[in-house]
Amino acid sequence: MITDVIKTVYLFIYKFFFSIFKVLPIKRKVVMYVTFRQNAYYIIRELLSREIELPIVLICNKASYRRLKKFENNNVKLILNDNKLLFFKKIFHLSTAKIIIVDNYFPFLAATNFKKEVECIQIWHAAGAIKSFGLPANNTHTRTKISIKRFHSVYNRFDKIVIGSDEMGTIFKKAFGLKKDIFLKTGIPRTDLFYLDEKKEQLKSAFLKKYPMAAKKKIILYAPTFRDTESYDYKLDIPYLKKKLGDQYYLIAKLHPVTKQTIIAPDEVSDFFKLIDSPYDVNELLQVTDILITDYSSIPFEFCILEKPMVFFPYDLVEYSAERGLWMDYESFVPGPVAKDTESLVDRIQNIDKLFDRQAVKEFNEIWNKYSKGQSSKDFVDYIMKRLDENQVIKHER
Repeated sequence: MITDVIKTVYLFIYKFFFSIFKVLPIKRKVVMYVTFRQNAYYIIRELLSREIELPIVLICNKASYRRLKKFENNNVKLILNDNKLLFFKKIFHLSTAKIIIVDNYFPFLAATNFKKEVECIQIWHAAGAIKSFGLPANNTHTRTKISIKRFHSVYNRFDKIVIGSDEMGTIFKKAFGLKKDIFLKTGIPRTDLFYLDEKKEQLKSAFLKKYPMAAKKKIILYAPTFRDTESYDYKLDIPYLKKKLGDQYYLIAKLHPVTKQTIIAPDEVSDFFKLIDSPYDVNELLQVTDILITDYSSIPFEFCILEKPMVFFPYDLVEYSAERGLWMDYESFVPGPVAKDTESLVDRIQNIDKLFDRQAVKEFNEIWNKYSKGQSSKDFVDYIMKRLDENQVIKHER
């Protein structure tokens, strides 16, 4: 209850200053709020390739700020979202831009009332979803009425939502309580990497130079989903994995970018296992990966573009499903074998040539990446450039 009061007061203050800045004229400007840098990276890359005079403001968290800083020039400005001293500057840009792009749930949107010519576009940070989010999520049901009302207010600010598939559109309708189709079928910009052969080769060469222990071995990537708890046991017996797989495989792990957990492994597995931090994001690591191990993450929806094997490791399926909720029946949905302990995980990997169903993965890709075909950044930028030059009235309330 106290948290709700604090958030309500904050949003009241935000709305007050937003209303003041809103008196200023709308500029031909793009403002992008960035939590995960991959979509922003490919959108900005495409915009800059066109050599156009367009003010772009990126409001980023710390991790994204570091990776996107190289784009800063006369047209592109970066603002660190965590910097409280820039509170008014952020509101100014938000209230005077014609195009607003967001990649996540941002509570401050509940306090905005955009002008009729402004369009707010949700690009999200995943191509698909296994775990539920938004209104149907199990942990949403325990929230207060004030919180639920705030969720609806935020979701109602989205004028367009970028999708890579019709299936993801169906999920967004449920998650955000949408009453009509507001989808932009350009595909997901971050998936363009999977079609850039030269870039993929550069990433692989750089990775093997940095981690020569992985040379001449197959690379397994373990990429679990985000866990809400501060401490968590990933149930991965790394010494056992080395004993059984060390001759042929090199194991790397990439945790969710906002997680507080880590994986602690003994020194004797240092020639077999590496927990990867910056500068790599997960999509870059997927380009060097031979086998993916994951659980409820959205990563398989993009990795399937490469048509490579996946093993699913939902060791806490019953508990996680009850706590968070899943969009579908897990074991019948995932395009790969399932293991629930380290021993069975080893078995699946040792027999991956028999268990890998390439056709199933290919069909999974065709469904979930229907619109993501290697030119999503171009198509998305084409759309926003067209909108910047229009005077179309946007009906914000749905």
